Amino acid sequence: MSKNRNNRGNTKGSPNRGENPTQTEKCRFSIPTVQAVRIEPSSEDKEKYSNEENYRRKQLDLSVYLNWITAIAAAISLLALAALFISLWFTRIATQAATKQATTAQREFESSQRPWLATQYAHDALLVIAPDSISLQMAVSMSNVGHSIAQNVIFRPILMENWRGNLTDCETWSENVEKQAAIVSGGIVIFPNQVLGPFTRAAFLTKDKIADAFRNPDRPGKVTFKVVGCVAYTSSIDDKPHHTKFVFNVMPKGSSIQNDFDLAPTSQNIPVDLEMDINQITAN
Repeated sequence: MSKNRNNRGNTKGSPNRGENPTQTEKCRFSIPTVQAVRIEPSSEDKEKYSNEENYRRKQLDLSVYLNWITAIAAAISLLALAALFISLWFTRIATQAATKQATTAQREFESSQRPWLATQYAHDALLVIAPDSISLQMAVSMSNVGHSIAQNVIFRPILMENWRGNLTDCETWSENVEKQAAIVSGGIVIFPNQVLGPFTRAAFLTKDKIADAFRNPDRPGKVTFKVVGCVAYTSSIDDKPHHTKFVFNVMPKGSSIQNDFDLAPTSQNIPVDLEMDINQITAN
């Protein structure tokens, strides 16, 4: 019987050689089904999950609060920085205003208390015409109309030909005289309300500077003169240099108008009067 079973299992013509199982074989070797079983969490697990969920929610809320706090702190910092900038800006404006006010007050004090020198009057003068030069011997008195002492006082006159009508070089000349007063020590001192003088000085002019006057066919050898004077001094308050510049018209003695002086003679002395031109007075 065993042989017959083996023969049946090894029959070549059998259609069921493991390739196409029969329905019976399918039923015999079918895949078992798995039935899902639902496992309900225990109360402890539910409580654990609930606690974790609450913890995560609290952490999220806390992070939101912290973000808001950080944003508010940043905004407050910006506002504080802006307030500081505005405060510094107003402080700077107030400081500038105070400095300007102090400077103005100092200038007003210096202007009210500083010395002011003025030429009070000019004494008799003599115009000396020499072969190569012309000089004017003059004497002036000065008064201090300020409220402090004028020190290192110097007086420098210069003779100019009036027919040119040009005083542009006088400003530079006055500045040079002022610089001389700044370096003088132990010079003349004039107290407030004091009149001092006369100071005798000579103003020179070489004839080569007025050579054109001799070649003028209409007025050969005739020139009208003016004297530009500068009184330089320093203040006893702050040692700052100052100067007063004035202009005198040179007129023949006893004349009320300027006349031409005849320079043709080689040598002569001409008494003259000096009239101050009030429109040409400057001071600093």
